[in-house]
Amino acid sequence: MHTNFYFESRSFEELTRYSKFRVGLGHLAHLNPVLIFETPIHHGFVSQDAIREIIPEMMKLFVDETASFFREHMPQIREKDFSDRILADPDVNGCKTSGPSPQLPTASPP
Repeated sequence: MHTNFYFESRSFEELTRYSKFRVGLGHLAHLNPVLIFETPIHHGFVSQDAIREIIPEMMKLFVDETASFFREHMPQIREKDFSDRILADPDVNGCKTSGPSPQLPTASPP
């Protein structure tokens, strides 16, 4: 947000102050959100297959919630403009616009 909408980033921060999933500074999950599932998969709380099954629903929810947030709280930012800038950001997608999906972490053997 700060990089792509600098003048709006302070307002965004004020509006989004709530508890967030934290895994520590510098953790790879900050670069690849699919790694948020690393611990639950590793400890056997959920399987890779179960996560894979719901990824399309999760992505739809994320897109819908993002659009709703901007519509309701920051109408000066169009959701499409936000999405286009985020997807073009090399820090988000590693300069790749296509290719294999990020790999889910694997469970440890029992």
